[in-house]
Amino acid sequence: MSEPPVPPSARFLYEVKNLRLRLDEPEEALRQLVTKVLGCSMDEPIGVECLRRSVDARGHRPPVLVVDALVELSSPLKGLPASTAPYAPPNLPPLPSPPVGLDRETIAIVGTGPCGLFAALVLACRGVPTVLFERGEPVEGRTKSIGRLLSSSVLNEESNYCFGEGGGGTFSDGKLFTRIRDPEATRVFDLLVEHGAPPEIRIDRHPHLGTDRLIPLLKRIRAHLVESGATFRFSSRVEAILPAEGRGRLLLADGTSFIADRVILAPGGSSRDLMVRLRSAGVAMQPKPFAVGFRVEHPQALINEIQYGRWAHILPVPPAEYRLTYHRRTGGRSGTRPDDQDIHVYTFCMCPGGRVVPVATSSDQVCLNGMSGSARAGRHANSAVVTVVMPNELDREGDPVLAGLHFQERAERLASELGGGRFQAPAARLTDYLLDRPSREVGLTTYRCGVCAADLGRCYPASIHERLRAGIRDFDRRMRGFVTAEAICLGVETRTSSPVRFLRDEACRSLSHPFLYPGGEGAGTAGGIVSSAVDGIRIARAILGGA
Repeated sequence: MSEPPVPPSARFLYEVKNLRLRLDEPEEALRQLVTKVLGCSMDEPIGVECLRRSVDARGHRPPVLVVDALVELSSPLKGLPASTAPYAPPNLPPLPSPPVGLDRETIAIVGTGPCGLFAALVLACRGVPTVLFERGEPVEGRTKSIGRLLSSSVLNEESNYCFGEGGGGTFSDGKLFTRIRDPEATRVFDLLVEHGAPPEIRIDRHPHLGTDRLIPLLKRIRAHLVESGATFRFSSRVEAILPAEGRGRLLLADGTSFIADRVILAPGGSSRDLMVRLRSAGVAMQPKPFAVGFRVEHPQALINEIQYGRWAHILPVPPAEYRLTYHRRTGGRSGTRPDDQDIHVYTFCMCPGGRVVPVATSSDQVCLNGMSGSARAGRHANSAVVTVVMPNELDREGDPVLAGLHFQERAERLASELGGGRFQAPAARLTDYLLDRPSREVGLTTYRCGVCAADLGRCYPASIHERLRAGIRDFDRRMRGFVTAEAICLGVETRTSSPVRFLRDEACRSLSHPFLYPGGEGAGTAGGIVSSAVDGIRIARAILGGA
């Protein structure tokens, strides 16, 4: 029996993967390559659209653009070439309708980072208003407070690189890269684009926004939420959250309180004072692994040459990135589950064309992070180089749940002493750090609060340095030139992840306080902008579903 005729209006969608283009090829080259791979004429594809793209600079070959393309045809392919398959669009589950009466409940959100904001956005989509409490300022005031810190070393302890609208990611690189496979990540990108983010974030494998784009984006999100019925209470530090007859009572720093039927707790990883109080109030939490280390800064031109070779000066390459990991087993047989004492060292939050910034939240601390603008046009690159610290490595005196938090604080206070105060960072050339000696002088860095040549070996216990040095030497074997006198090691980097995890059930409710919904990076249930935003959506979905 012959096949039925194809209706003239039918469209057939295919995904063609791993198309490789020269960086200097025009846009039309993608269509030409698609027609060649599929064996059709230039006139046949109705549409060719980029789904994902990245730069491949591996090996000693010229860097190329690797593209996965969505191709629309008027007739089906008779055979599927390699790396081609029928296109399956993302299966984004619909949001549930809110249960009866939810719109009459009071829902408080503590923290306006990605978790808190995206929980509010999803609830607003279903007509459920929220009240958002933020200890810091809106981005307009926050920008001024950060400016004073950089120009005069005057810290606003309530509004800074960590606290304020948008959370710690606002004044960073705005990285949107994530390894999670949750389909809600698609909703995160859709909502960002809806509020003004460039559509390219949907297709770049390593998307980023930059602080210059994040600030206006946050203003638009805030305006949308206010229009939808949400209320923002900035400069409103929540000091404690207590049960009140099945509801939550928020105690604020100004002496007032606020009663809510449900409380979404998304305070970020630097809200240590609140974590301590919640622990004292019996909120269920446990210690978890976290990471500490340093910021390492290189000239961006050097990283470009290492990654791109001679083509760094020939082709229109973007500022080069790197992501390095080192893992060494210390126990167990090969192929078995990694032992708790295994050594893990990795680079984190790599900022091409960026600068190193102070993220301390107290005047007696020095703690660093990296940031960059959307163009990543600076002359230096920086990255955290950190090693994983397991809970069983920490001081067993005192509360073991908070031991990691106290470990971080001690390292930050010691870094402040080594730097000489006023947020100066202790620093050394990377070559000297590997030899366990202080540098006589430190070269040019982007850290605006100043650096002081110091013995970085005093920042952490000896075992931490042993691991970091082993990892850095391995990085140099795989990325020749990483270790150089031009590279500056600055201390300390301690806030890559939370050292505690709030315990919750499958409906995202706290195991000890059912009105409380902990989430995001500070709760130890996510890490990074996208996964924290997805966690906020997960909490909102649980509330909408009646949990």
